[in-house]
Amino acid sequence: MPRDFEPATATPSSGAASLLRSIAIVLRWNTGFKGARVAAALYGLEPGAQPFDIGLLLATFAVCPLLPAIHAGRIADRSGAKLPMVAGAVVSAAGVLLP
Repeated sequence: MPRDFEPATATPSSGAASLLRSIAIVLRWNTGFKGARVAAALYGLEPGAQPFDIGLLLATFAVCPLLPAIHAGRIADRSGAKLPMVAGAVVSAAGVLLP
């Protein structure tokens, strides 16, 4: 006996699934990035570094992304935002995975 209708399913739409996948990726990236900052601070404390030295160490987490930002913006203006975003994600993942 053929069916005249399709039953409703509880699967999210492709837009909602894409949003959830993006949120999961950002959550994982932030967890790794924040964990690397904590690990860097603890690594600096181990040999007996002063708080000022650890502050300088952690400042590199803000300064290093600042340097290529202008060039990434120019690339995004010319070719679209996808290329700099993917490149930044790859470099960030490599930085988190390296000891």
